Amino acid sequence: MRTRNMLSIPRFSGSQNRVLIQKTERRDRTLVLCCALFVIGVAAGALTAGFAKNTLLLEYIGYLVKTSVYGSADGTFFVTFLSSFAGAGGLIGLYYIFSLSAFGVPLLFALLLSCGAGVGLTCGCVYTAFGLKGALVNLLILPSDLLLAFAFILIGAAGLRCAAEVYGILLKNQSFNFIQASQLLSGKAIRSILLAAAAALLRAVCFCFFGGHIS
Repeated sequence: MRTRNMLSIPRFSGSQNRVLIQKTERRDRTLVLCCALFVIGVAAGALTAGFAKNTLLLEYIGYLVKTSVYGSADGTFFVTFLSSFAGAGGLIGLYYIFSLSAFGVPLLFALLLSCGAGVGLTCGCVYTAFGLKGALVNLLILPSDLLLAFAFILIGAAGLRCAAEVYGILLKNQSFNFIQASQLLSGKAIRSILLAAAAALLRAVCFCFFGGHIS
């Protein structure tokens, strides 16, 4: 009598393959949408900083940017790391909370646009506040901002999917596995926190070694 091979290869039916393909396509579309929202926010912030230089609001933002940059340049490594990580961690917490809401989709849209606009405004106001040294300041802050952008897009994409599912189960009585969705969201949140910690570490290193050239 022949012995059966203990190694079994999973086989998927045509309907299962279609479901997997549809899930992958939805995930990719959501990720592209989050990237587009963040980039639109960056462009809007940069344009606002460029065309509204003499307004009171931009002068105040420039003052805040200048104070933050000088604080990072003159502060200790630990203080720079902690201040950067605390701000990013708070935003990731907001992403997580909004993702568990039935009305989280528009809130997450607004949060992604706002985070992008913050990056664009900061980069634009740096030149107003520091003049020719603005290029050096942007070189110090942009690497960490890129990591933060990836962290926000990562949790934003997972949050949009989760918020859409919550909306479906609460308001449309659709079937929904909340435990599975929350576990996926928590995994993305942990990755985003790790990226935020890496961004804070990178910013602290940049200002520790090159911050003295700003003063």
